[in-house]
Amino acid sequence: GPREWQSPLECRVICRDGSCRDVLISRVQVNTYAVTSFVDITDRKQMEHALQVSEATLRRAQAVAQTGSWFLDCTSNRLAWSDETYRIFGLETGTPVDFETFLASVHADDRQPVIEAWNAALAGAPYDLEHRLAGCADRWVRERAEILFAPHGPPLTALGTVQDISERVKAENALKESYL
Repeated sequence: GPREWQSPLECRVICRDGSCRDVLISRVQVNTYAVTSFVDITDRKQMEHALQVSEATLRRAQAVAQTGSWFLDCTSNRLAWSDETYRIFGLETGTPVDFETFLASVHADDRQPVIEAWNAALAGAPYDLEHRLAGCADRWVRERAEILFAPHGPPLTALGTVQDISERVKAENALKESYL
């Protein structure tokens, strides 16, 4: 059978018209014959670059806004956080997260209201609440989510945001104290 004797190689070539194209070159040995293929991957490389720029822009915008995002696949219970969400919750980017990890990051006094709000959202209510973070009573976040349900069925996915509102809450508390 065929066996590959060289890993595919990506390179940039200059065409006769002077344009540059990205090419993937693969070589395969088939019995006594060598077959070399050239695949133009210029469009794919351009799309990959555009996606990288878009992702970097989104990460920067989330950092500026102090608003992270998250996505939950309700059927597999897989939770994915953006880099900014990790920063807000004080966890290292890439740390595996699930609902229990999230709850452990919520201030102990706010866990029950968060659980109740989430359970209500799974039953169709809006998910929009403010709560403190564990280990720091003056760290506040606002959480919002939209849940997609199967027709006449269970929740499928949830997409949410988490915004660091600590400065706003601090200013509101200072204002309240100034009136006392």
